[in-house]
Amino acid sequence: MAIITVTVADTFIKYYGLRLKKSNSGLQVEMGLRKNKKVSLKAKRVQAIEILNNPFQQRLNLQKIKFFLASSPNDPEKSITTIPGISQELLSKILGYMHVNPIKKQVTQIIPNKLLIFKKISAGFLPLLLIPIISKFYNLNLPLKWLIIIISVYSVILLGYQLLYFRSLRLSFSEEFILKNSGVWENKQQYLEIWKLQAVSISQPLWYRKKNLVTLTFHSAGGDVSFELIDRNKAESLMDYVLYKIESTSRGWM
Repeated sequence: MAIITVTVADTFIKYYGLRLKKSNSGLQVEMGLRKNKKVSLKAKRVQAIEILNNPFQQRLNLQKIKFFLASSPNDPEKSITTIPGISQELLSKILGYMHVNPIKKQVTQIIPNKLLIFKKISAGFLPLLLIPIISKFYNLNLPLKWLIIIISVYSVILLGYQLLYFRSLRLSFSEEFILKNSGVWENKQQYLEIWKLQAVSISQPLWYRKKNLVTLTFHSAGGDVSFELIDRNKAESLMDYVLYKIESTSRGWM
């Protein structure tokens, strides 16, 4: 109850009097009870857009949208503007204000290698190694029956969660946009306009070289977006295309 009360109070104070106003250059946002905050979201200054919702919010037709502007190394939080409680209709209008070209249907998709599931599950089982240490330290003397139950329940939850997370991971791209989908309970969509990216990099740990798998990272002034364990050939093709689009554009991202 205390956590819920604090969360509701913080949200009320932060977003009190939230107003959105369309301008010639983008969107004007005003909100705040204790400290009134006004933000000008010019379309070309927005480096990335993130849309979040969960099953409850979907039933209520509500979305949360985050705008990432060029970040400051000293205070990166100032570069993020969050607007909660947006309907799908209003969300479509806001995206229209932010982009000169509408977000078209993504034409190509990349999914991670299934080795990612093994990696996540292996890391998830590591906390089980703490059970005998904690039991011995606190002299718990847990019966074998309870240990089996705890490990079984934890394993089912872990396996189910990681499988759903893997199925949610998608990297889609078209001529103008890159879209990353992820999340189990909270669905997250991250939009990047290709021409605003500053760089693209590929990294490959030693233990993934035989599998020819890499991590692809898109660098923007608003932060980085990574997609791990994908085929190197696909990653290099996408990197070449993105770098070509970056170098060939005459538009300014600031």
